[in-house]
Amino acid sequence: MIKEHPILFTGIMVGAILKGFKTQTRRVVKYKIDSTTYDLFYWQPEDHNDKTHAEIGLYGWCKSGLKYYGKSPFGEVGDLLWVRETWAYVDNSEFNVSSYYEYKADKPNDKYPGDWPNDLVPCEVPLKWQSPLFMPRAASRIVLRIESIKLEKLNSISDEDCEKEGIVWMNNGCCEECYQWTFDKKYWFDYCKDCYEFLWDKINGKKYPWKSNPWVWVITFTKIEP
Repeated sequence: MIKEHPILFTGIMVGAILKGFKTQTRRVVKYKIDSTTYDLFYWQPEDHNDKTHAEIGLYGWCKSGLKYYGKSPFGEVGDLLWVRETWAYVDNSEFNVSSYYEYKADKPNDKYPGDWPNDLVPCEVPLKWQSPLFMPRAASRIVLRIESIKLEKLNSISDEDCEKEGIVWMNNGCCEECYQWTFDKKYWFDYCKDCYEFLWDKINGKKYPWKSNPWVWVITFTKIEP
């Protein structure tokens, strides 16, 4: 049975998904991992013709042997992820004008959502952008289907996977189509992986810096019609 699960993305990542650059995401494993664990893996019995019907989920090899931690918090292969992003609901019902949702990723430089201020929809108080954490399912405009799940150490990412993460890197280091590129402060990278490291620390650096090299869920997805 296909299930749906919410997943949060920042504005720049939403933009990369909409442009078709991003088809993969990495999320830190939050299970409390045994300190003696030397390998983690995501087990799907059907992928290995398993006859023991072992439970799907995260396993680890540690000093005491094989340990089961639990299922993926993002669902299983074939499940759907509905994207939560910074949003706003513009309620124009009292003015006989259609109401609608707006998304910060579409207008990152706008302080206020909606048509405020204008003559068509007069508002005494401007609307505010809402946190992705409070986005209802009905407001989500992006649905992703999980194609594969695996576990790896963050620093083990390949150049190919960096590109799946949305990094559009060119040999001269000029990432003009990449969501890292800004015209007021240009960043140059010798390698695609360096660019992804910069991105990771920009988003996750406070809790899980690149140098800490945490275990991560690697989720590959396909964008589908919501």
